[in-house]
Amino acid sequence: MSTHRLHVALFVGVMLLAVAPALSAQTTADLKNKFGPPDKHGYYIVRKGIRLKAITEKEKVREMVIEPDDAQSQVAANSLIPAATVNEIIAELAPVSLRGKHVRSIVFNAGLSSVAAEEYEQVTISTVLTERGGTGGITSASIRWKK
Repeated sequence: MSTHRLHVALFVGVMLLAVAPALSAQTTADLKNKFGPPDKHGYYIVRKGIRLKAITEKEKVREMVIEPDDAQSQVAANSLIPAATVNEIIAELAPVSLRGKHVRSIVFNAGLSSVAAEEYEQVTISTVLTERGGTGGITSASIRWKK
């Protein structure tokens, strides 16, 4: 490899490392562009009957909590979100390419409920699953960026 190519490759590598942290944490402006403005309580509607609360620090979103929007849900209180829908939302908000290396998985079961956490270098994703009347689903999920 020529010296020029090596310098270009090093430059590109350094630039990618510099930009990667900026890509991981979203801002509330990013969420507003994706989902519209939050409601009067600060929730973004990410799907019909599903809302998202963003916890910010220094203008960057550090944690996002996904939960049923019981006010909009046809099922009323204690709604469950299908796992496939939650996984789709998580993939949209924390793409695999930005999570970093997988570190560990943790699952805690207690009767008809369980809590699962997937830890990556850049983010921890947690879900609370439950079963009610033979139907299982997610009651909440969170995405917490580490940096």
